[in-house]
Amino acid sequence: MKNKTLFIALIMVLINAISTAQSIPQNLNAYITDASTHDEINGNVLITEDGKVLYKNSYGYQDIAREVPLNDGTLSEMGSVSKTFTAVAVLQLMEKGKLRLNDTYVKYFPDFLYPTITIRQLLSHTSGLPDVDSIIDSLVAKDPQKIFTNADDLTALQINEKKHHPVFTPGDRWAYSSVGYELLGLLVEKLSGERFADYLKKHVFQPAGMTATFLPTSLAQTKVPNHVLNYIYNNHYEMGLQWVDTLAEKREWTYNLMGTYGAGGINSTTGDMLKYDDALYNGKLLKQATLDEAFTPVKLNNGQPAYADRYTSSSYGLGWFIYNDNSGGKIVWHSGSAPGVVTLFARNVTKHQTYIALFNVAIATPVYHDMLDIIAGKTVTYKQPLGYMYGQDAYKHGVDYALAHLNALKSDTAHYILKEADLERIALEFSRDYFHSQNLSLETYKLITMLYPGDEHIYVLYADLLLTGRVKNRDAAMMVYQKALELNPADEKVKKILSGLQLKNKQ
Repeated sequence: MKNKTLFIALIMVLINAISTAQSIPQNLNAYITDASTHDEINGNVLITEDGKVLYKNSYGYQDIAREVPLNDGTLSEMGSVSKTFTAVAVLQLMEKGKLRLNDTYVKYFPDFLYPTITIRQLLSHTSGLPDVDSIIDSLVAKDPQKIFTNADDLTALQINEKKHHPVFTPGDRWAYSSVGYELLGLLVEKLSGERFADYLKKHVFQPAGMTATFLPTSLAQTKVPNHVLNYIYNNHYEMGLQWVDTLAEKREWTYNLMGTYGAGGINSTTGDMLKYDDALYNGKLLKQATLDEAFTPVKLNNGQPAYADRYTSSSYGLGWFIYNDNSGGKIVWHSGSAPGVVTLFARNVTKHQTYIALFNVAIATPVYHDMLDIIAGKTVTYKQPLGYMYGQDAYKHGVDYALAHLNALKSDTAHYILKEADLERIALEFSRDYFHSQNLSLETYKLITMLYPGDEHIYVLYADLLLTGRVKNRDAAMMVYQKALELNPADEKVKKILSGLQLKNKQ
């Protein structure tokens, strides 16, 4: 009887596992279809298992103004999914004996000013180096017409050593750094004797059979036929689509950074990314032992794994995020983002499943977080973000209507979700419109303090706007700063501001 009971239990487990595997594409289809009707999805999605297509669809347009529809051969920029290719290149050189992961970077670049940073730390974002934003801003300010290269960023990093000094001892923490991957691109070139784009073509793209994929070496290459145009929304309360190539504030990304490589920039299709996936499975690019190391969380100096993405509960290996919950199989993944670019490449290496999403409209919410949960076997339905809806209502119909609508919908948790972060984003976007919407920003901050009264950060933002915005109210700002200080008595910045305001009141 015991054996029979155990047998039945095992059969039920197997049936449940098969049912879950079959339901994942259907769940993703339902989620993505629903999200696309609310302006959240514009792009291509491909899901496979054992190389067989389980789900494939294109949502929206590659050129929205001319209504040119997307197709499965449409080329998209991969954003930081490109980092997985850089990691493959570095690990190939390791397999050839040209480097060791624990080698310091200064071994190959003797003038590098940070002598303890290792190749492993650059690959795993544990070097402590800053992200590229802190470097490129100063470079563009000095020469706005220049297309910068990795060498330029390295020079700026070294010249401004004090400004860009590692924010923590290498290996102590995890912090995303695209600069680290630019350095790895230079390393690949030095050790291989080939341009990075040429190395990828010869040693990665061609062995994998990726005939459409390329790393641009000129702006003209991104204008090839059947290539998407990238769009963003101007804000979350108007939701007006803008082609990023026409936006001056995005020019750093669409022009000045086009000469950099290693951290992003690769262009591909869903079909080619599937070939990349197959090449990883079949040993065409790396040995299985090397992949196993890449898919293992790197350990920090304290022996703990490098915990990386708080939204998706993932650690980080060598070029890959690793989903911490492996109850549905081991999932390794990487996402990518740039102005108008949102991508996801996820691989359930236990079940041999692959999930590829290439979006050319910067979505309002990070739907790939939900997609990763669905991939892991969790039941997730798309829910409209109430914070953004509140902002749209406030802008169109006024605060009273927006609040009434919010209260009417917030109990319907099956269809709507209210997040503090969404309301904070709306408040920030309202605050940027100095003449028309800063009053709406104040009302939004006020609402957030009522809904989330324990968040000191929000009180500071609220008080800052009361003090410096178009509609100034110094007395109210002082009271809000005081509340922030009650929540965090150690905040020296708030102490200094309050002290200055109190001094002015006495004069």
